[in-house]
Amino acid sequence: MIQFYERIAATDTAVIITESASVCRNKFHSRQLLGNENDSVQGLSQIAEKIRQQGAMPILHLTHPGINAIPEPETGKVYGPSAISLPKIKNPIIELSYNQIRQISGFFIESAVSAWNAGFSGLQISAADGSLFQQFLSPITNLRRDDYGFFANFGSKFIHDTFKAIRKAVPDLLLIFKIAARDLLPGGKSIENSIYLAKMIAKFGADAIHVVSGFPLGSPEREQPCGKNSPDGVFADDAAIIKNSVDIPVLVSGKISTPEIGEKILKEGKADAVILGRTLLRDLDWLFKARINSESIKIRRCMNCIVCAAASHGCPDFDGITIWNLNLNKYLKGKSKQ
Repeated sequence: MIQFYERIAATDTAVIITESASVCRNKFHSRQLLGNENDSVQGLSQIAEKIRQQGAMPILHLTHPGINAIPEPETGKVYGPSAISLPKIKNPIIELSYNQIRQISGFFIESAVSAWNAGFSGLQISAADGSLFQQFLSPITNLRRDDYGFFANFGSKFIHDTFKAIRKAVPDLLLIFKIAARDLLPGGKSIENSIYLAKMIAKFGADAIHVVSGFPLGSPEREQPCGKNSPDGVFADDAAIIKNSVDIPVLVSGKISTPEIGEKILKEGKADAVILGRTLLRDLDWLFKARINSESIKIRRCMNCIVCAAASHGCPDFDGITIWNLNLNKYLKGKSKQ
């Protein structure tokens, strides 16, 4: 993983936001990064150092899976905002108590301090991608009737309290808040709810907001808003709405397959910066090709598979060739160009 981030950083990206690190032992998947334990700092510091050596800024992405967690082995239970039954969540969902909510807030604060100690330049706090924060912000999953409920300020109290505490604990770290502008599910969160959230987060010290949309529930083999049939720059219009509502930078990701798509988003003022995910894994020369801007040099466009295996197994048309099989020394600073 350390080599992976070193090589991605060496492609001349400005900022590297890591894959999500869970703030506690509850994980989306078994090999997910951990962010809040003392033992994590040593490994995280190696990731941050390699990213920085290649000239990019390292950002640690923090999250909690909530009801999308691997179930507890003893009980088969998962925990979320409300004790509800959902078709895509097979295990019993237990409502988080006040004490558990406060404990999770503490995990986020501990993880923020760990990131600081590990040498990261900033954090991305996720209220998207099916995370616990997104679950509190959605009327689908938050049916509570207390002050943490959706009908009390759109379920934002948990985020409000946690974010303020993180900002106080690590005042010098860059803080990016990732939001899903819409759930894209029947009865889900609307863009109006997200405007309220964005204004609140900006008020309490966010440095930037990263906009996506969609609310994944259950198995990772689920419908993707960035699928094969979705348009390029699929979240750009939502980003523009959020950008017009706040006075801090807005970042957007989501099927930005070619430099032309990214340039169009920026020129139209829909976002202040674009974020590449699978796009860069598919073609590590993407930024190099963008600078050359030649019609004769084509970008290898992402195939938008349901589950991305580019880093671990390679793209389906690469015949088993992965990022590890390629000679990538040409990217690394301090090594001979080949």
